Amino acid sequence: MCKGTKLQHDCNVMIHNAEGLKRARIISMRVLNVVFCLLMLCVICMAETAEYFDKEGLKLYASRNYTEATEYFGKAISQDPGYVDAWVHKGDAQRALKDFNTSLQSYGRALEIDGNKTKAWAGMIESYTALKDYTKAYSATAKLTKLDPGNKAYWLKEGNLLQMQGLYNESILKYEGALILDQGYVDGWVRKGDAQISGSVMNSLTFGLWQISLWPISV
Repeated sequence: MCKGTKLQHDCNVMIHNAEGLKRARIISMRVLNVVFCLLMLCVICMAETAEYFDKEGLKLYASRNYTEATEYFGKAISQDPGYVDAWVHKGDAQRALKDFNTSLQSYGRALEIDGNKTKAWAGMIESYTALKDYTKAYSATAKLTKLDPGNKAYWLKEGNLLQMQGLYNESILKYEGALILDQGYVDGWVRKGDAQISGSVMNSLTFGLWQISLWPISV
């Protein structure tokens, strides 16, 4: 108990200050809760807006309106720069417009966000192939095979890209990888046969040229 006028006054001040601090803490907590809720609401709204633009872009893409689709995917990305699907879809639309180099940039941004995004790797393969950069297309395909080694189509794709580079023996190994997964894989057998024939022809030509180089030159 506080006794005496001055002491009573001091006690009242202390009690008043303590109650004020308590009220201030309560108000601060309520303000923080409101701010947190508003931030969460903003994040949700942004996500929903980004998803809306992405869906609208996909509708335009389906109707082959690739230019406008690209714009909508861009709007989705502006709302949420980490929206990996929008980056992939934008790359697809750019590739459909034959803007292959720009599409590679979009796929690259998607892979910066998620390095295991198979659709981004697949799109990158198609763009590199269109640019006839078979070495980089092969590297991207090898990444897909590593992500999903049980997918025979990836092994086949690797073989095809190696064969495009004239690496027939290496391509045969990839086709054999596909056939290990599926002995009845017709495409695997056909492409392996093609590689064996092409490899044999090249070997024959190389051997023939070597023999010609040994012939004496008559003056």
